[in-house]
Amino acid sequence: MEPSTEQTLQYSNRLPSSHILTKKIALGIFGVLTALSMAAALVTLYLGGDLLILTWVSVVFAIAFGFITWIPYSELKRNANVAIETEVNERGIEEEWEYKDGRKEENIIPYKDIKKVILAHDAYYIHDFMHMGRGHYYIRSIIIVFYRDSYFLKRINNEEEWGEWFSRLKNHDIPVFYAPKDLHDMHRAHYEGYKIDFSKLEATPWWELKEEPRILSGGKKNPFDMWMEQDTLKRMNKDKKERTKNVDQRVTFGILIYGLLMGLLLFPGVPVEDGGYALEGHRYFLYILLPGLAPLFFVSWRKYYKWWLMPVVYYITYALSTTVGVGVSSLFTGQTLHIGSIFSYSLPVLFFAIFDYLFVLFGRAASFISQKLRL
Repeated sequence: MEPSTEQTLQYSNRLPSSHILTKKIALGIFGVLTALSMAAALVTLYLGGDLLILTWVSVVFAIAFGFITWIPYSELKRNANVAIETEVNERGIEEEWEYKDGRKEENIIPYKDIKKVILAHDAYYIHDFMHMGRGHYYIRSIIIVFYRDSYFLKRINNEEEWGEWFSRLKNHDIPVFYAPKDLHDMHRAHYEGYKIDFSKLEATPWWELKEEPRILSGGKKNPFDMWMEQDTLKRMNKDKKERTKNVDQRVTFGILIYGLLMGLLLFPGVPVEDGGYALEGHRYFLYILLPGLAPLFFVSWRKYYKWWLMPVVYYITYALSTTVGVGVSSLFTGQTLHIGSIFSYSLPVLFFAIFDYLFVLFGRAASFISQKLRL
């Protein structure tokens, strides 16, 4: 590869001000619509009667608006953690990190401090839901710049960009190596704050290569094996377990609150027949559907989800919290409390949570088979 004329390379993960403003406006609008829909659901639930149909409509709108609200919120949150400005010039690599609390850090890497550079790959699988999940891999390249006792990581998106980098490295006599490995997960882990020992990555000197690797490629199959640094992988798995535990607790708390609301607002209007509540029709679906599907949206798909325990926890939590809600409301309405009936009506929450997990397993199996068969 012939050296190219050097020009300053500039990179930034900062969103343009116009994009940030647009996302904040969308967050505000759909956040208010979500809150209004939830309020309407609670009011119509309390009033009961024919208005319960409007409760269903309000719940559907609350879920839809909530999902739309989450999109700009997650993007703003991800961008707000730290803004990174990078410049590659005649002096070396210069970074500026600006954190959300206002702190700034600078990192200057002179060419004389760079020991070596490894070129590897980053394969991202893109699902195509319009064609029954038959997606493809979009494969970019990654460079790891080793300097002093640390490293610098950067995606390379095309041949021209790599030409600029290679020119600088060659002009400053920096050895370049190539590792035909997929570093997608390790690249993500790096930006999540994990320190990775990339010195364990085996690589071939550039001058020993029979042909130069493609910087940008793609296809139905990933030709590169995933490389995982084991110590980092152990730390990541430990953190995933802790995050799953936290989400489990939040889902359980959400089910508890929903059960209290059902006991306070729904059951006072439910007739009592044959020593139990006559909960049926759309009232019953309203009672069961949301707590039954909550695990599917938030936790069933997580790697360390305790499928053999949490459905039981959700069921008991829901039945007990509903019982407490009905007990409190009965102090004002005089309605008789039928605990067995509440536990019986709450049982589908247990089956729903188990079904949620089986549904996730089926989806994973279908995706795996689809990729293997390259349909």
